[in-house]
Amino acid sequence: MQPSLSSLEERKRRSRNIVFAAFLLLVVIWSVKLAFPHHTLASAYQNSNNIDSDDMTPLPPPVAAATEPEKSAQAGPTALDSTKPVTPFNDTQKEKVAVIIETRFRTNLVPLILHFSSVLGPSWPIIIYTSPEAVGMFVTSAALARYIKIGTIEIRILPQETLFTNSDSVNAFKIAKADCICVSVTNSWLWTNLAPYEHILIFQSDSMLCANAARSVEDFFEYDLVGAPIAADRGSGYNGGLSLRKRSTILRVLDRFVWEEEKHKGAANENRFEDQYYYNRCAPGPPVVEKADGQPGRLVSGVQVVQRVLHQGRACLMKKKEEKKKKKKEKKKERKKKNKKLCPLHSLSPHFFSPDSTRHLSPSSKPNQNQNQTQNQIRNQNGIVHSLVPYALPTRLAHRPSPIVQNADKTQHEQVKVLLVLYDGKKHAEEVPELLGTTENELGIRKWLEDQGHTLVTTSDKEGENSKFDQELVDAEVIITTPFHPGYLTAERLAKAKKLKIAITAGIGSDHVDLNAANTTNGGITVAEVTGSNVVSVAEHVVMTILILVRNFVPAHEQIQAGEWDVAAAAKNEFDLEGKVVGTVAVGRIGERVLRRLKPFDCKELLYFDYQPLKPEIEKEIGCRRVESLEEMLAQCDVVTINCPLHEKTRGSWLVNTARGAIVVKEDVAEALKSGHLRGYGGDVWFPQPAPKDHPLRYAKNPFGGGNAMVPHMSGTSLDAQRRYADGTKSILQSYLSGKHDYRPQDLIVINGDYATKAYGERAKNSGSSGANKA
Repeated sequence: MQPSLSSLEERKRRSRNIVFAAFLLLVVIWSVKLAFPHHTLASAYQNSNNIDSDDMTPLPPPVAAATEPEKSAQAGPTALDSTKPVTPFNDTQKEKVAVIIETRFRTNLVPLILHFSSVLGPSWPIIIYTSPEAVGMFVTSAALARYIKIGTIEIRILPQETLFTNSDSVNAFKIAKADCICVSVTNSWLWTNLAPYEHILIFQSDSMLCANAARSVEDFFEYDLVGAPIAADRGSGYNGGLSLRKRSTILRVLDRFVWEEEKHKGAANENRFEDQYYYNRCAPGPPVVEKADGQPGRLVSGVQVVQRVLHQGRACLMKKKEEKKKKKKEKKKERKKKNKKLCPLHSLSPHFFSPDSTRHLSPSSKPNQNQNQTQNQIRNQNGIVHSLVPYALPTRLAHRPSPIVQNADKTQHEQVKVLLVLYDGKKHAEEVPELLGTTENELGIRKWLEDQGHTLVTTSDKEGENSKFDQELVDAEVIITTPFHPGYLTAERLAKAKKLKIAITAGIGSDHVDLNAANTTNGGITVAEVTGSNVVSVAEHVVMTILILVRNFVPAHEQIQAGEWDVAAAAKNEFDLEGKVVGTVAVGRIGERVLRRLKPFDCKELLYFDYQPLKPEIEKEIGCRRVESLEEMLAQCDVVTINCPLHEKTRGSWLVNTARGAIVVKEDVAEALKSGHLRGYGGDVWFPQPAPKDHPLRYAKNPFGGGNAMVPHMSGTSLDAQRRYADGTKSILQSYLSGKHDYRPQDLIVINGDYATKAYGERAKNSGSSGANKA
């Protein structure tokens, strides 16, 4: 029986449908294959049970293979000319590299990589890590091939056996759950094998570097982590999608912390993302943004700042309700419109970084200085203007700078005389050029100043009316001195310095300047110092001095040098630090670091006396306690660090002073040590400096023949500290010479005839003098 016509047509229709469905299925499979390749980066942490980390090495670069004709044909069309040799990849230097790990097909990826190569420059090698399936999107670009040939860009294949189950791209940081982190970047394998460079710039497909910036990425190499702060509702930290990271710091963090053990610790959301994971372990304390815009911020170290999120893409939480989504979308659109006016490049990418944004503010775009705090500038009560630029938010995590502060004066200087007062280094300065704080090495600023046409006069002669210091100060516009060999700027000296505009302290502590006189002389002399430059050095010295005193090290060492051997004589005044009560007067940058360093010694209690308490979470972390009165603290302490006058309740204790010698009466300290009122006194600060040969603290000892741990003023001038305060001094000097006066607010002591810091202002108010001409 012949089938009916209708049944044949039905069979044909079904066959066509089956073929069409099969075709659609193939298209879907192919699309999924491109969008979600299975050979993506995996974490050695995730695969530690079945993958040997020694074997987790990248496959050879595909570019070399593409130069061979027979393999090029198999790979399809390519822009690489196999007749010309490919220059070896610039892998000789291990200082810096830009890295993108991308396995998804993105049409903007090649232009983006070329943009990064152009902005970063030829000294920056760029490594592209991708999967075998995705390599085709790179090798067909003629423009990219030119960079590959000259050795500035290289494509590397990720290991075949690696898998990454959370995301199709390691840089996406796509989180499904709070405990589902992209753990590959929290495993040392990534940093030791894929990117063995000290400074690694990580970027992704939605990143952008500002091509108009005057500053370069290299300007941020001193930081451990650089990135934009994340949204407040995501916890603390910074956005790691486009970020600069110091490899040595990352590896130190990974040596001390294990993600599996740490991810659920701390406050809510603290460890939710890998960038938060590093942030919260590199530097404790609140972040301070260098440049920012958005909503009015909060007080951080007494400075009004604002924060906003640059990454407006998937790293931001989206609210569930539609009306909230719509409202957020409108705000985002308005913000983008505003940012585009400031810099056109911002509209090219939601993930934007500009090392120097103030240059993009055209006169027409600058807001009125009288606008309120929600606008681009904030003027504080002293007339200092905070520049708040919306799209540039490099965050300094290890040493955190504050927002740039600008004075309204924009006068451009032509030629300036700079007077530099330092100590003589003699042969040591020649042997060790890193001794920057000497008259021979001059903080490394002579050539820099003279190239600009300025004059630098350097001297160590500062005593007496006819000293070179007094002679040269008369017509100097800038004076630079250090706490280690201070040129005392008394009211009498300032009155003679008719041209003096700014006094810079190369270090921390400006008590050698009569600040009240500076406020009133020459219409107000600016006084600035390099805040934070030697806090680590001093804190380490304090802990060392405590141990030297408590363990009675000096008499024991002198005994050995004298050829003697008397264990009992050395041990009769030796104690353990464990179980002792240690207190610090003031808990600022140095005091807090001292307490942190004392925590591992298992002291009975760590106390501090300060008018401003630490945050509760910091107190809990350190294990310290604030005491309401100085007398109460001294009554409990075995060891007291830093600045307090002698008190009856300090009997039998050790006192360490690394603040200033004039804080104590030297004769009283010597007498208290001799009588046993103090068991030991140590430090490195004297008054005056240098200390005369008959200074009583040179020879004072306790009844046991020891208890003296005094050294020259050296705690804050280690080679590392000298580099930091030399750089900081140059930065302050540059701000003055350029006419911008854009000093960091924490560096300012006096400006515009008023105190810029509460600590110095309160002290001067209470004492009626700055103390520069007092003992």
